[in-house]
Amino acid sequence: MAESPNGRKGLVEPTELVAWLREHLPATGRLVSDSRRVGKGDAFFALHGRRQDGSTFIAQAVQQGAAAVVVAIPAQACQAEDAAEGDVAQAEHAACGNFDYFKNLPTLPAGIQVPVCYVPCLGTQLGALADEYYDHPSQVLDVVAVTGTNGKTSTTHWIAQGVNDRLARAGEAQAVDANTPGRPAAGASTQRPAEFAGLVIALDGDADAAMQPGRGRGVVIGTNGVGAPGKLEYIGLTTPDPLTLQTLFQRFRADTEASVGVVAMEASSIGLVQGRMQGTCIHTAVFTNLTRDHLDYHGSMQAYGAAKVGLFSWPTLQAAVVNLGDPLATEIIEVLHRHPAAPRIIGYWVNNAHGAPQAGQADAAFQAMDGDARARLRRFYELAMRCDEVLELALDRDSGQHVLMMFPGSVVKTLLQLPEAGADPVALASGEGAVHARQQRLQAMFRNVATLRLNVLGRFNMENALAAAGAWRSLGWNFPAIVEGLHQLHPVPGRMEIVGLPAAQVSGAGEAAPAAAIAKAACPLVVVDYAHTPDALTNVLTALRDIAGQRGGQLCCVFGAGGNRDRGKRPEMARAVEAVADRVVVTSDNPRDEDPAQVIADVCQGLSKPAWRTEADRRVAIDAAIAQAAPADVVLIAGKGRETTQEIAGVFHPFSDPEIAAQALASHWTLKTREVPHA
Repeated sequence: MAESPNGRKGLVEPTELVAWLREHLPATGRLVSDSRRVGKGDAFFALHGRRQDGSTFIAQAVQQGAAAVVVAIPAQACQAEDAAEGDVAQAEHAACGNFDYFKNLPTLPAGIQVPVCYVPCLGTQLGALADEYYDHPSQVLDVVAVTGTNGKTSTTHWIAQGVNDRLARAGEAQAVDANTPGRPAAGASTQRPAEFAGLVIALDGDADAAMQPGRGRGVVIGTNGVGAPGKLEYIGLTTPDPLTLQTLFQRFRADTEASVGVVAMEASSIGLVQGRMQGTCIHTAVFTNLTRDHLDYHGSMQAYGAAKVGLFSWPTLQAAVVNLGDPLATEIIEVLHRHPAAPRIIGYWVNNAHGAPQAGQADAAFQAMDGDARARLRRFYELAMRCDEVLELALDRDSGQHVLMMFPGSVVKTLLQLPEAGADPVALASGEGAVHARQQRLQAMFRNVATLRLNVLGRFNMENALAAAGAWRSLGWNFPAIVEGLHQLHPVPGRMEIVGLPAAQVSGAGEAAPAAAIAKAACPLVVVDYAHTPDALTNVLTALRDIAGQRGGQLCCVFGAGGNRDRGKRPEMARAVEAVADRVVVTSDNPRDEDPAQVIADVCQGLSKPAWRTEADRRVAIDAAIAQAAPADVVLIAGKGRETTQEIAGVFHPFSDPEIAAQALASHWTLKTREVPHA
C-alpha cells in the first residue's frame, strides 16, 4: 500500500473494498454518496461528478457521523498513469501501490479522524460492490425494470398498485411467512370476488390455474419517488445512483413489517449507460416505447435505442414484456432470442383495427385497413409468432368497452401456416379464400377473453396498462387476476392528474370534489401531466382533445422545456402542441443553468404563429391560463408533473404544478357541478 496525502495507508483495490468496509463500519452502516444523507456509522463515497467533486464534502459527511470515507480516484488519473507506463489497454485497471496516483488529489481536511481509503477506477463497479456489501438484497425480491421514453412512471405505479390491490382483496397482506421475507404464507387465499366473474367471457382451463404465490407488497422506484404508491419519498433521479439503489433494496429486504416482495423500477437510458443498476438481480424487463429524448446525452437515436435494448441482455432475466407496436420491438426480440437464459417473452399491443373478437367484425376491419395499418399489423403478426404469450387490447366501438385477449404466440404461427419466408401474414389472414382459416385463428386466439372498462385516458395509457398486465403475467398471475388488476387501476399522480378545488371552494361536493364532478364542473378542467417529449405531448393532448370536444370547450396547453437538455426537441415540442391545442402558452419548465428566455425562444421557433402567451414565470403562466379559460375549456399543464421544485440558476425553488393550479382554480373559480353532454 502507498501512503495517502494525509500520511495514512490508504490505497485499496476495488476487489478489496468490501472487506475494508466491513472492517471499519458497524453492521448497520450504509454506503452513501450524497453527504446530505450521511448518518452515524455510514461510509461516505467521495465521487467525482460532472459538476462537483465529492472530496469537498468529506468534512460535512464526517461531521454528520460518517464512520469511514472512500475517495474515488478519477479515471483520468488512472489512464494518465497507465499511459505513462505504456499500458494503455489497461487504463481502467490501476496498479496497486503506485504513489503517483495521489498526485493532484485534494488534501483531506484537517482533523479527519475516521479511516480513509483511496480506490482507483471505482465508478463502473459501484453497483456490484454495493450488492456484495449488502449480501445481494435484490435476489430475494422480484425486480421489474421498466424502460422506454414514455410511460415508465405509470407502468411502474400500476404494477405495484396491482400487486397491493390483489393482496388486499385476497387477505394476504398479513399472511407472511417469517422465514422468507415478503412471501405469503402457504395456504393464503387467492379467491377472486364473485363480482369479477362476469368480466371473463371465455377462459382456457390453463389460464384459470392457481396463481403462483406472490412474494409480498409492491413498491416503486422512479421519477415520483420511492415507496408504495401514494406514500412516496422523493429522491431526485429517475434511476438512483448505484449506492442508493442497492441501499434501497437492502431497506426493502430488512423491513419485514412492510413485507416488500415486488420492486417496479424505472430504468432510464442514462442510468443504463452509467451502470447504475449493475449488481441488481432483475426478474423482468419491460419496454414501453422509443421516441426522441435525451439526445443531448446520447447524441443519436441509434445510441439512445441501444441503451434501452441493453436492458434485455441482463444476465438474470426470467421474463421480458415488450410493446409489439413499437419498431424497436424487433431488435429487442432478436436480442431476447439470443439470450442464454431464454427468458419468457410476453408481447402486448393495443389494436384499434380489429374491434371485438368476432370474425365478421375482424373481416370488415381487414378490408378497411390503409397501408400504414396493414404494416403495423404485419409487424405485430411477425413479432407475435416469436413471443411465448401475447396480451392484446381492442376497443369494442359498439359497447365502448375494451376487450382483453391473451393467447400463445405459437397460435399465430401455427394457424397462419406461412408457406415461405417473407410471406405477408396480413394477406394470409385477410385474403380471398382464407375465411375458414381466419375463423380457426380467431377461435384459437380468443380462448381467454374478457371485457372491461379501463379507468385511464388515451391510447398511450392503454399501452401502459397492458405493460403492467404483462409484468403481472411474468410474476405468475393467471388471466382472471390480470383482468381484475386492470379493472381496478386508478390514475397516477402527475400523469393525466385532474386538479380539483379545495373543499372550501367546492359547492355541494362534500369534503372532496370527485374527479367525475370536476369533469362536469362549471369551471375549466385542469390536468397536470409530466409529458416532456413531442410524442408524449401529442398523446396527452389527443386524449384531452376528445374531452374538450365533449365539454364543448377549447384546449389550452401550458408547457416549457428543460434547460441543459436536448435543445433539438424544443421546437418539435412546440409543433406537437400547436398541432392539437387551441391555445398555446409557452413558459419556463426547469431552466437549470440556461437563461429561461433563451429556452422559450428555442421552443417558439417551432410555432407557425405567435403563442397565445409567453411567460417565463411558470406560476404566472398557469394562473393566467386558468383565469382566462372558459368554463367548458380544458387546460393541460405539461412538463414538470409531480416534481416539487423548479431549478433556476442552480437553485431549487419549491414549486408544485398541482398545487399552483389548485390555487389558481380557488382564486378564480367556484366549483358547481353541471350537466355536460357525453361527459
